[in-house]
Amino acid sequence: MMVARALLHKDKLEALKAWLDSRNHEHRPGNGPWQELQIKWGSGWQVIYSRASMPEHLSVPEPLVPFIKKFIRETREPQPPAGYTAEELEHDNPFNAWMRE
Repeated sequence: MMVARALLHKDKLEALKAWLDSRNHEHRPGNGPWQELQIKWGSGWQVIYSRASMPEHLSVPEPLVPFIKKFIRETREPQPPAGYTAEELEHDNPFNAWMRE
């Protein structure tokens, strides 16, 4: 089985659990020192692992990759396009021009 090794940062694990809870998606703690989380998937469980060689990222099994990508998309802070700051976008937005007058 293939795994994505740098998809999910360890700091996002609690947010992932909360996201799963908000969707009533079953999960449980992992078993042993390397299993961080088990997620119900189909008729079985998929395991998200931690690794000694890259402790800041978790290994996500291939069947969960699209699901975890959805979590990342839905919980990511919006970023301004490259080359712009959020303040520049706010100032350059024509809809906001009437507010500056």
